Amino acid sequence: MDNYIEFSGKNVDEAIQSACKYFHINRDQLEVEIVSGGSSGIFGLVGVKKATIKAKRRPRKQEQEQKEEASAAAQQEEPLISAQEESEEDSPVGPIFEDDPEGDMEEDMEDQESDALKPPPARFLQELIQRLTTPLAPEVDIKIREDTSPITVVVQDTHNSGILLGRDGQTLSALQYITNRIIAKKYPGTARIQLDTENFLEKQTEKLEKNAQQLAQRAIKAGKTMSTRPLSSYHRRIVHLALQGENKIRTKSKGDGPMKRVLIMPKSSGRRKNKSQQQQQEQQQN
Repeated sequence: MDNYIEFSGKNVDEAIQSACKYFHINRDQLEVEIVSGGSSGIFGLVGVKKATIKAKRRPRKQEQEQKEEASAAAQQEEPLISAQEESEEDSPVGPIFEDDPEGDMEEDMEDQESDALKPPPARFLQELIQRLTTPLAPEVDIKIREDTSPITVVVQDTHNSGILLGRDGQTLSALQYITNRIIAKKYPGTARIQLDTENFLEKQTEKLEKNAQQLAQRAIKAGKTMSTRPLSSYHRRIVHLALQGENKIRTKSKGDGPMKRVLIMPKSSGRRKNKSQQQQQEQQQN
């Protein structure tokens, strides 16, 4: 509770707004602990109690993790890959074509180093997800898979209503975001988790791999570097692995921060080599 400051208001939202004004920061940069939710009393006259919170600035590392989670959640609202042609100024040159594809995957896996951390207690995780999903689906089957990276929690609605998934996975993504925020608060330093339902992750991976292959063919046909939109380290790794066996292209991550693009680059063609050899022969003859 070090460095926390107490704020009050008619309700929790008003108390949080007061904290934001005090620190001159946005809500997502604030770490909040609710002391009292407040009460409107009887007819707003008797027993009225203000809401009370304790708040402080969120540490930068937690802000970064929150941004990555939020960005990953936003990815559900649009296609996983959108083709973008890299200009000559932005296109990678020289040593980038010498890179080992596995080396770049290792770089992206370093971004996921938190996945190798100790998982949160299984009982706590199961009870947490049960409480979060009950308002949507009262009866769910929860299975925790610690053999995956990141740890996967499969949540199946016994009535198969599809309500846990939501449109394009938006509900599932929101539940995952909330789950990870609570885990980070309760058990700092533990691994993050990903939620799955109705084989959504498998379908998402298949779609991403298919789009990556299509983008690779466009890069080969056009002879130009193509780029995905910014992806999380988890999705970038899927792209790298999907194109690892393609001998006509290379992949490379580009960008700063947790969200980076994957460049899909055609290797130097034989035509360029022949042209270079022809120029050398002409120089020798002259």
